[in-house]
Amino acid sequence: MATIKPAAGDLWHTFARAHRLLVSKLDSTLQEMHGLPLSRFEALAHLHTAGSLRMHEFAERLVLSRSATTRFVDRLEQEGLVTRTLCADDRRGMELKLTEEGRHRLRQALPTHRRLVERYLIDSLGSQMATTVAGALSTIAQEVGD
Repeated sequence: MATIKPAAGDLWHTFARAHRLLVSKLDSTLQEMHGLPLSRFEALAHLHTAGSLRMHEFAERLVLSRSATTRFVDRLEQEGLVTRTLCADDRRGMELKLTEEGRHRLRQALPTHRRLVERYLIDSLGSQMATTVAGALSTIAQEVGD
């Protein structure tokens, strides 16, 4: 059985713990202050940035399976945060867009999210190290995503 080198194991456990703690903090604060879990905030932010997304693009950005995406979008639609329509250029595909309520909820939560990210990432690391870490994580995402 192959073993993980001690440095790799330490890196992995530290990364995973930091990720879980940060996600938990963001999720609980966004829910408490805005009634918007982090998963919904991220979904709304992706749609806001893109303007609209096809279902498969939405799934790729959120790293969700096809069935999980459908269930998630069903909930977002039921909450009045997104609309789902047939794609104009391909009547087989579905396109997602934010509703006015979705934009409103995102605008309300955005300052809280930004403040927490700045506090726990930028302030903790400093801007130079934060830039280095962002580059390293981008490299990992590209390697794993291929």
